[in-house]
Amino acid sequence: MELATGHSPEAVENRWYEYWMQHKLFHSTPDHRPAYTVVIPPPNVTGVLHMGHMLNNSIQDILVRRARQRGFNACWVPWYRPRLYRYRSEGRRPSGSSGHPEARP
Repeated sequence: MELATGHSPEAVENRWYEYWMQHKLFHSTPDHRPAYTVVIPPPNVTGVLHMGHMLNNSIQDILVRRARQRGFNACWVPWYRPRLYRYRSEGRRPSGSSGHPEARP
């Protein structure tokens, strides 16, 4: 079995995102409980993950679980790319291969 030398997140993320949307895994119905929401921040510009990312995600997980245990209507949602699309619609483009939005004259 050959392993790919590079990673193409679009191939995996698009499939899973569609699954999550179909099964309403991001859905949170407002009710009598106080709301508690954490938005997972976007990846860094370099695309290189490090221990700081793991720590950040672990802390978010702990906070959301604790909020649920304390009776909050907790929702943990990933950041999505509408901001990047907004840059594109304003005549801006991502620079290079990093996908980092950068203003263009």
